[in-house]
Amino acid sequence: MRVDLHTHSTASDGTDTPAGLVAAAAAAGLDVLALTDHDTTRGHAEAAAALATLDRPLTLVPGAELSCRLGGTGVHLLAYLFDPEEPALLQARELIRDDRVPRAKAMVESLRGLGVPITWEQVARIADGGSVGRPHLASALVELGVVDTVSDAFTPQWLGDGGRAYAPKAELDTKRGDPPRQGRGRRQRPGPPARRLARAHAE
Repeated sequence: MRVDLHTHSTASDGTDTPAGLVAAAAAAGLDVLALTDHDTTRGHAEAAAALATLDRPLTLVPGAELSCRLGGTGVHLLAYLFDPEEPALLQARELIRDDRVPRAKAMVESLRGLGVPITWEQVARIADGGSVGRPHLASALVELGVVDTVSDAFTPQWLGDGGRAYAPKAELDTKRGDPPRQGRGRRQRPGPPARRLARAHAE
């Protein structure tokens, strides 16, 4: 059995649409695929609908990669099979999601203060309706010729943790309870996926 329990789509910072990710998973011969976009379940319905277009069985596991804070350290927690409408977890995810745009705009302004001619309109175009994050700003830096690759933007000079243009993000406080358990789901810390179907970088 071939399984990938950690993938991102364009609902957050992946490169494939949810439907495209399902098609790619089937083409790669996977048997089980988990869609774990950052702090959102927005792509689940599209991914589930895409299953009907496949010519081979594929099990889709709904999930999300949740931004959390544990003991003062930011961690990403993979959560599966939780109720996306559970009130406490839904509210927490909405707070994180709503923080993404102000955070990204703050980093745009920091980059402009460093002499980079980046604009919010450019970043929004690259995000294309997905959950905006640092990878989209990094892609803008590549477009502008400031760095050669997206990875090159994740350094102290630019968007790396604590970097010159970095801005902290909202996170779930695990001291207030275990959000995935509140939603009756399962969780684990993310590790390297068996097969990367959609590129993802730090947020």
